[in-house]
Amino acid sequence: MPYGNTGKIIESITSKRKQIIIAFLSGENLTLSPDQFTQDYYYVGKVIAAKEFQEIQLASQTQPFIDYGFRLLSKGRYSEYQIREKLYNRKAIKPQVDEVIDRLKQAHLIDDQSLMKDWVQHFQGKGYGERLIKEKLFEKKFSAALIQTMVINEEIQEEKVNLLTLQLQQKYKHLSQRLRLETIKRRLLERGFNAKAIAASLLKLPQENPALELANLAEDIKKAKRLYEKRFKGFQLQEKIINFLMRKGYNYSIIKRLLKEPYHGD
Repeated sequence: MPYGNTGKIIESITSKRKQIIIAFLSGENLTLSPDQFTQDYYYVGKVIAAKEFQEIQLASQTQPFIDYGFRLLSKGRYSEYQIREKLYNRKAIKPQVDEVIDRLKQAHLIDDQSLMKDWVQHFQGKGYGERLIKEKLFEKKFSAALIQTMVINEEIQEEKVNLLTLQLQQKYKHLSQRLRLETIKRRLLERGFNAKAIAASLLKLPQENPALELANLAEDIKKAKRLYEKRFKGFQLQEKIINFLMRKGYNYSIIKRLLKEPYHGD
């Protein structure tokens, strides 16, 4: 009798849309994709060993995740880590996730090295320096080992840092020279550029106009007076104004001279 066999016997095979349903005498069913179905020879009465049944069952449960992986990459590019994360979020187990990744790699749809290079180019185009680019790549879930292999385009970096330095120079022209340079350095560091690139860029700035420094100082003296005149008088007022201006980066001797000799801007 067929039931003496320890395997499972196929009772019927039906096709429904893009699925093949194999029913067994035991009452169990397997749902396979057409691709899975053609990987073996199935027929009514065939005996499937218990171990083979489990393998086919796992494969049938994995197929929706494989389909999802291909759909995902048809809409955009993702790193291997991102795809694994999305699969785990869909309740896939590790063997299933590994199978999906293997299939996608076989189809040449996962290439973290190439994807990282494209992101580096994108971030450089946005004016980010090397440190910030590495942070962005880490956020994109690239591996630390891969990020360490990152190579930036030095010409693009020089172009971007020089342009940004000029823009910041214009934006902060109302500040004292010292505070302006400190602010530019800080903003460039925030953008991820290293100290060497920043120093080289600052050296390319146009020569400072002394008249601009005096004009800015005169404006800040007015601000300081408006801030302190109602609360302080005499020596105490002057001390408050001088401290205010020195915090803004002005030279002490120039402050003293301008307080004694009002600047007329002519």
